[in-house]
Amino acid sequence: MKPPPSPEPDLTSIEEEEAVSRDLLNELEIQQLRRDVAQLRTESDFLRRELAATRRDVDELRDAREASRERVEYARPVSPQHSEAMLLAGRGFEASRIAEHCGISVAEAELVCALARAEEGR
Repeated sequence: MKPPPSPEPDLTSIEEEEAVSRDLLNELEIQQLRRDVAQLRTESDFLRRELAATRRDVDELRDAREASRERVEYARPVSPQHSEAMLLAGRGFEASRIAEHCGISVAEAELVCALARAEEGR
């Protein structure tokens, strides 16, 4: 007696299973891509907010720096005595010699020396 013939695989059945498997894999990949896109959108929104906050901070710092510069700035002396005193102070002369040479008080000469030092520090 002959053994029963082995059933031949049904090719259409195998093709259908492979198609279903491909469809399932594609669906899973689509779901993963959707999750990835949602995560990237969340991160992008966060980075946009951080960038906007950083720009505001930089603008505030720039404004504060400009305001502090405006407060520190002073008008250079216009009178010939004080202009010459500033020049001498810039060259390192002592306040007493500046006062004597320019005909101003020692206190004025010390102030001029202090202003000259502040100007050099800028």
